[in-house]
Amino acid sequence: MSTFSLNQTPYHPRVGTDPELFIVDKKNPKVGIPSELFLPANKDVLQDPWISTNVKVDNGAIEINPSSAVCLQGLNGQIAGTLRSVANILRNKTTKGRFAVVERREFGLSASSVINFKQKDIQAFRSLGAFGCEPSLVCEGGVVIDSVPFVDPLVELKRTAGYHIHLGYPQRDGYDRASPGAQRLTSFFKDVETPVKLVQTCDLVVGLVGVLIDPDPANSWRRQTMGYGRAGEFRTPKWGFEYRVLPNFPLRHPVLAWIVHCLARDAYFAVAWDLKLYDKINMVNVAHAINTNDRDSAAELWLELKNILDEVWFKNKLASALKGRGSTVMFRQETIKKLEFFITHYPLSKKFRTIDLISWSSSDTSLGLENFLAEQMDGRYDYNGGHRKASDKNKAIKKQFDEFSREWELLFDASLLRYF
Repeated sequence: MSTFSLNQTPYHPRVGTDPELFIVDKKNPKVGIPSELFLPANKDVLQDPWISTNVKVDNGAIEINPSSAVCLQGLNGQIAGTLRSVANILRNKTTKGRFAVVERREFGLSASSVINFKQKDIQAFRSLGAFGCEPSLVCEGGVVIDSVPFVDPLVELKRTAGYHIHLGYPQRDGYDRASPGAQRLTSFFKDVETPVKLVQTCDLVVGLVGVLIDPDPANSWRRQTMGYGRAGEFRTPKWGFEYRVLPNFPLRHPVLAWIVHCLARDAYFAVAWDLKLYDKINMVNVAHAINTNDRDSAAELWLELKNILDEVWFKNKLASALKGRGSTVMFRQETIKKLEFFITHYPLSKKFRTIDLISWSSSDTSLGLENFLAEQMDGRYDYNGGHRKASDKNKAIKKQFDEFSREWELLFDASLLRYF
């Protein structure tokens, strides 16, 4: 397999995503509205000439396809552009003529991972009457099998949405010959051993944190009953690798998207360095925690992973090998502490209940976790005054973080478990 020694810095991959979200009537947000009312089925709808993106129908949902990027802030900017395109579609209410009655309704976007549709819509719309995704693969216990839906789309009224993360290299002629680093990157993703190693590492690094962030029981239903987004689910497109496990909560705010993208990139670095994290932990337990969305089990396994990272990542000072190369790394002790503070003090059910289009259309798209928390604790940066001005609310959050920091230890689980 094409890997890097610990004294080499892996070439940075492009990171991308193709998340799904639902259209709802704001007066009845628990029932989905078929996206075919707004978009032509089986066609990409380009809405924004400044953003390399497309928007399309996917089994009743809308799927957005922003351009990938090496820079995570750049990727967030692309996602913001696609969400702007979707908002324009709803604002313009460009629907098929025979459904003109929908013009009198007020529409919204839902980042629920599971939503109900009406039986009459499932019968009427082609995109709802069949699961349109291309086949996926699932790694179970190191064995790769085909992933197939567990339910009949004509009988089941629920539909699900996910947040798939892409890792790969640019699709342009001659890229693999552009430099030695580019050649190593393309060789890495073309290696037949890479996908299984990546999906297992992503389950450990991204999947477990996804359970910690989003404890919604619907995520267990979508995996165990629907058969969608199970631990170990992936694809191997021509440009690299697609991780297909997460529900669509990262769409709710730019910082959530940034977190999962950064974790996925760290998973890539771990595989590129051939750290074999998956050999040091019981992956059957990891899969069970993800598929059942068991937050307590995920927290215990996260603690176990931190112990492993302490031995193979922190003691080898791997984060410093990436410093200064345009790469923010989640696997630093200080950043892990901030991630755990974020998980325990910014629950989705209270802080990120819906898709925050205001944040997606502002400078918040460029905020990583550390800058997000800096604004929360110290206030927004005043470019005129050249400093941050903290409000009483900011000071209260800073006090909470200081108290959390005094008790926090990398290898001590109470910092998470006592909050659940």
